[in-house]
Amino acid sequence: MIISLDVAQRIRVELTRLKRLRDGVLDAARAGDPSRTLTRAEELGCALDNTLGLVDAVLEAVEEDQPSGLEPQPALPRAPRARPTALRSKRGS
Repeated sequence: MIISLDVAQRIRVELTRLKRLRDGVLDAARAGDPSRTLTRAEELGCALDNTLGLVDAVLEAVEEDQPSGLEPQPALPRAPRARPTALRSKRGS
């Protein structure tokens, strides 16, 4: 099964969010702020739960081969590759 572009984009957004939250936890810990570290860690934990739910739903759909709301998209045709051209050096005139 091919995962739809919408689902792939949602996963990418969630991964970016997780990285941002991870950085927030690390920054708070490095600053020695236990209260802020705990708050950021709790936010990261909630985001991880949401992301795991999304990934689990995608895996179930793939395993069942029934998209269950996720519509597979046809593969995009490959763009033709340009042939490499030799670089010509220009001599001063």
